[in-house]
Amino acid sequence: MQFKINLKDIDGVKAFCPLILGFESDMDLSIDHYTVDAKSILGVLSLNINKDLLMTIHEKAEGETIKIMDLMRENGLLVEA
Repeated sequence: MQFKINLKDIDGVKAFCPLILGFESDMDLSIDHYTVDAKSILGVLSLNINKDLLMTIHEKAEGETIKIMDLMRENGLLVEA
């Protein structure tokens, strides 16, 4: 599943990374033609975090996608369409 998030700044990255580390599913963040492992803080920092990022979740445990989206929404990181 894919959805957009906006980390805005370094504080957004610091809030984002601990939120997703406990999940079993693999996750990617993409912008333009760059894709990185969302669980890699160095990878995330290599992206232009001032723009919306496409988050792709490769769900391994049932229901994780919804939980992750809820966490993004609660922390003001989810871009609502």
